[in-house]
Amino acid sequence: SAQEADIRKVAERYKGINTFTATVIRTKHHAAVAEDAVTKGKFHFMQPNEAYMTFNEGKDMLIMDNGVFTMINDGQESIAKGVTHKQFEVLLIVLRNLLSSDSTDIKEVADMEITKQGNLCALTITPIIPDTKAKRRMMFTSFVLTIDIQSSEFKGLRMNEKGKNYTQYDFSD
Repeated sequence: SAQEADIRKVAERYKGINTFTATVIRTKHHAAVAEDAVTKGKFHFMQPNEAYMTFNEGKDMLIMDNGVFTMINDGQESIAKGVTHKQFEVLLIVLRNLLSSDSTDIKEVADMEITKQGNLCALTITPIIPDTKAKRRMMFTSFVLTIDIQSSEFKGLRMNEKGKNYTQYDFSD
């Protein structure tokens, strides 16, 4: 489809780039809290399997390193295991498909919906978790990657949680 062709243009732009860094604004939204928590940080990606985001002078981090997914909140480290690990693994597969020549079939690990509004294209990725008990324990229900198809740049990543809670990462530079 035309939307998939636009996404391939983005993949072509990032193909051959071994590392890149971007400024990232993280917005944590919790429906029960009146104001969102907004923090500025950095996003780093290194081919083929390393990516991390740092905030609050390294006190908060999200690290994807060769199949190990670590979250650090206020200096407390937790390593994703089981279904949570699978969720991050799906996100990494999608990123590798878009940023490198990885040809893993995304349809085997996630349902993906593509929508377009103006110059923005959103990829909603919902990991396939057949076990209903495991699905209830999922940390995130879906991920949404936003791409500017005119400039062929990533603009955002949203991690949807249960209910109306989410964490949004907006990229620039």
